Amino acid sequence: MALPSSSLMDNLIIEEREEVMVSSENGGKGRCLSKAHFLKPFPTSIDGSVTVAKLPRRADTSLQLETSRDFFSGFWLAERHFVSWLGKMEALYKPIWKKAGIFEAIKASTYNITKSPSLIFSVSEKWCSETKSFIFPWGEATITLEDVTVLLGFSVLGYPAFAPLDTSEMRASAAKLEKFRLKKAFRGERVSLRSWKSIFFGRGDQMEHEAFLVLWLSFFVFPARARRCISKHVIPIAVRLARGERIALA
Repeated sequence: MALPSSSLMDNLIIEEREEVMVSSENGGKGRCLSKAHFLKPFPTSIDGSVTVAKLPRRADTSLQLETSRDFFSGFWLAERHFVSWLGKMEALYKPIWKKAGIFEAIKASTYNITKSPSLIFSVSEKWCSETKSFIFPWGEATITLEDVTVLLGFSVLGYPAFAPLDTSEMRASAAKLEKFRLKKAFRGERVSLRSWKSIFFGRGDQMEHEAFLVLWLSFFVFPARARRCISKHVIPIAVRLARGERIALA
């Protein structure tokens, strides 16, 4: 049996009614009475009055993407060199990764997600820079911390990502890793996955573990926009994670 129209509207996440809206014409300075959509529930202010979250008349389509190559520069797949190193590290350090809250995130890095440019462009056209959200026909939506946690496996709890290292032992470990990075990066040489792995793979010590996490963070968590390379900024984070400290990567 079909629901009455009033009951159907009660079950929607938006409400449609006439309100004074800002027109997109003339720089958004004009106002007119028009039919608009409002998100439920409506928040109540301290004085008891009801305020509403108004959706823009249309999504801001000013997002201009110069080339698809630039846009997809961060869409990387796990190389076999990374996967093989991960297998060795997982056998040794899985309990520590679980304690640090990164086990699921590291495993997720090995999954190959099919890229659909047309789908990504279609969604990006719904982005509204004014509300920092996507405006779909059925309502407004945006990415939340819960989404990041569920989809990527990152923790919302723990130390800040770029908190300074606490102990001299951790600072010494970070300095050693940076020394190796600088040696490879001499004269501007790109420190690639293979070159970084060639330094540390097979050492069988704590530094190999830290170096693996540096690679993972550089390529899959905080990747550079222009090129795939080892980043010095993630070294302190890797040193903390290698000791089982939880960091709020989400």
